[in-house]
Amino acid sequence: MTTFKTAMAALDLTPNDEALLTFSGYLSRPFQMEKIYFLHIIPDFTQPGEMDEELRQILQPVLPVDEQIRDRLKKEVEAHFGEPSGVEQFVDVVEGKPYQKMIHWVDVKNVELLIAGNKKVNKGAGIAVRRVARNAPCNVLFVPENTRPSIRRIMVPVDFSDNSSRALRVATDLKKNLPDVTVTTVHIVPQPAAVYYAPEFNDPRFSKLLMQTARESQISFMQKNRIAEEGVKEEFIEDTYANIPRHIAEYAQTHGFDLIIMGATGHSAFNNLFFSSVTESMIERCKETPILVVR
Repeated sequence: MTTFKTAMAALDLTPNDEALLTFSGYLSRPFQMEKIYFLHIIPDFTQPGEMDEELRQILQPVLPVDEQIRDRLKKEVEAHFGEPSGVEQFVDVVEGKPYQKMIHWVDVKNVELLIAGNKKVNKGAGIAVRRVARNAPCNVLFVPENTRPSIRRIMVPVDFSDNSSRALRVATDLKKNLPDVTVTTVHIVPQPAAVYYAPEFNDPRFSKLLMQTARESQISFMQKNRIAEEGVKEEFIEDTYANIPRHIAEYAQTHGFDLIIMGATGHSAFNNLFFSSVTESMIERCKETPILVVR
């Protein structure tokens, strides 16, 4: 059974925090969270050194800036995350470069699931989602603005690799804790380059053969990983765009999925190249659907 006992939510004091908090609270039970850290990172706690003394006195806060923000965040957490039974909550405000500090605290706290926002337009410096997706050492859940705390339909893109088997395992485990959920695997059937250049390959019989091979590979994939096919829908799409992320994103958007679960690769140069071409592209394209990247 997949569990994320220790989670961390990256908050940035924008309206997106509400969606991130409510969705995190909703998932705390099915993911069996035991502990969650709410982290906000400020580049610099101090006031500018060249500030006029009179102005400094006017702006001098009653509480240090980190304590003010911590109090504000605690109220937000209480209002939107709630108090799920059995989940310890910690609110931390730290100083430093946002990306480096976040990765540091993920490591220090042994975080299994990092929860971050995925905005349509990043209006501040923020933390680049691509950078987080590529380098975070744990599973990462990207939550778009206006995400509702409800999951009915989960999509899992599969390429029959170990990475996609991990993603599908998380989806089927989540379904056990959310019985009304439906899980759909989506496989984009690759087309040989010759299809785009040689008319003789653009034959319905050839496409049918490729599709049949993909279906047989799916059966072997499910059997090998001992994943029951009952309750898992399957979809096969020809790669007519020669662009896998585009097909996946379009299918997700037109079929109203509430969550996409994808497997990440490792950290070698080759793996990062592939990862960038599919998962990172999905994170950039799907700004309305939460994406869970599984490692």
